[in-house]
Amino acid sequence: MLFAGHSFAQTVPAKKDTTKLVYPFKDLKGVELKKQSGIILPKPSNIQRSVEFDPISKRYIIREKIGDRLYREPQYLSIEEYQKYENQLIKRNYWRELADLPLSEAREPGFIPQVKINSRSFERIFGGNTIDIRPQGSADLTFSGRLSRNENPMFNERQRRQGNFDFNQRIQMNVVGQIGEKMKISTNYNTEAQFDLKIR
Repeated sequence: MLFAGHSFAQTVPAKKDTTKLVYPFKDLKGVELKKQSGIILPKPSNIQRSVEFDPISKRYIIREKIGDRLYREPQYLSIEEYQKYENQLIKRNYWRELADLPLSEAREPGFIPQVKINSRSFERIFGGNTIDIRPQGSADLTFSGRLSRNENPMFNERQRRQGNFDFNQRIQMNVVGQIGEKMKISTNYNTEAQFDLKIR
């Protein structure tokens, strides 16, 4: 069946972009005087901040630049506002340093901290008052399982399936201990080392 004289065109309305970020980030208009909630990423390293004091207006001028151009318009803070901002910044850096202290100590070579002995006789004998123990090495653990099935009609159903557990370990470790300046102790341990024991 043919229709003449009329043409039908179907138009689809354009859909609005309704995509929303799960974690939306908003750029701050100035210096963050209050701690922001959520995950706030640090600013890129190419944004340089400079602070100048204007004695005429008695205000601090904070400028943020990318290269030679201003990243945003300058912000003017009174002496009280700038002191409040500096106090918050000092507190935040101090608590961050305390929180990162265990990680920084763990990244140092040797996970056992140095022990200091407060004794003059100990210092005379060993030439120092510190005990430093530094273990190094590697440990490999292998866990595996094996399942076998035997289709023997002489066995019952439970005996046809057998499972075995296999465990293997390889440890290679050396420990170096320094007691003061005069005594040094070193030990080695290797599970794959081969040696012969002969008694005469």
